[in-house]
This record gives sequence, structure tokens and C-alpha cells, in this order.
Amino acid sequence: MLHYKHLFSLITLLGLMNCSWAQSVPKFSYGPRVGVNYANMTIEDVQSQINSRKYSAGDAVLGFHAGIFTRFRSQQYAIAPEILFSTTGGNIKVTDASTGQALGDVQQVRFTRLDVPVMLNWFPFGKIARLQAGIVGSYNISSKVNDETIPDAKSFAFGYQAGIGVDISKIFVDLRYEGSLTQFQNDYFQSQGTTFKQNNQQFILSVGYSLR
Repeated sequence: MLHYKHLFSLITLLGLMNCSWAQSVPKFSYGPRVGVNYANMTIEDVQSQINSRKYSAGDAVLGFHAGIFTRFRSQQYAIAPEILFSTTGGNIKVTDASTGQALGDVQQVRFTRLDVPVMLNWFPFGKIARLQAGIVGSYNISSKVNDETIPDAKSFAFGYQAGIGVDISKIFVDLRYEGSLTQFQNDYFQSQGTTFKQNNQQFILSVGYSLR
């Protein structure tokens, strides 16, 4: 239910922007965008035939992203569709349910994705600082655990992003948080009698340069 509240909030924000948009001619800009991702995951709905094992999220991982952004800006608002190649993921710990002792090495989960965020930007403090929120569609180019491909991994997922940004001349810096609207069914551990659903979250720090 919480995911649908996020979507409703974004739709409401878009409607408010449309009212302002009709009063001005948007300015178009585009350029490269690069940065780093600090990603983690949560694990839910664990179904296991081996009750002595516990699966939980491990340490966060560092990834990167690179691509292009576009921005259609009015005086106070902007719509910014983007196309980004990104790497993200997380770690999974397998421990003994009774003793907490680790059972083997930490399982490294990695995703290589093509992300398409569509962000709504609001400039409440003039031309420099802005608030932003939007949705992101992600196509999984590859999904791996310990360099082994995850079978039957979901190829497309949706998430949401929200954050802040600063524009200085043609350079901008963004800091965003991304959460999941769609869960991944992880069947990699099915041979061990276990399946579960995972949600991915990440903090995204980006730098961009406007060519126009």
C-alpha cells in the first residue's frame, strides 16, 4: 500500500506542475551525467525447507552510473527524463538460525541495469537549489550472485527517487534516494531449498554538465 501512496504523490505533483507549465515556454537542456551509487537490499518472504538457515542483508556496495540527461524547464519547475547505465546490488549473509554463525562466504548480488528516471524538479529558492522526485524504470541487463547468472531474474522493475540538487552555471550536483516499487523474486538459492523476495535501495550522487 505504501508504494501506491508514493505513486499518488508523484501524480499530484505532476498535476500541480502542469498548471504552472501552461504559463511559460519551457527551456530545453541536455548533457552527460555520471556518479556513484551506494546500494543495499532488504529481504522478505523467505521460504526455506531448511529451518536452521537464516538469510539476511549484508553490507552495502558501491556502484556507478553514467548516461545522459535532458531537462525541460519553466520558470519554477522542470521535467528531466534520463537514460543511465548503472551497476548496483547488495550482499546476502547466510547464518545458522540458532547460533548466528556464518555458513560460508557472504553472497554478492550484482545488477547491471539500464535506468530511465523521469524526475520532476521544483525550484523554490530561485535558480540554484531544487527539490526533485520521480519514478524510474530499470531494465536488468544482467543479474548475478557471485559472478553466476541468476536464473529467471525479473528483467524489468520500477522504483521511485527523491532528493535535492544544486545548479551552478552549467554544472549541477544531485543527491537522491531510490527505493523499490517492484520486488525481485530471488530463486538463486532454490537448490538449497530457499527462495525469497528482495527490495533494493540506494543513495545516488551525480554530477552533470549542460551542453545547452
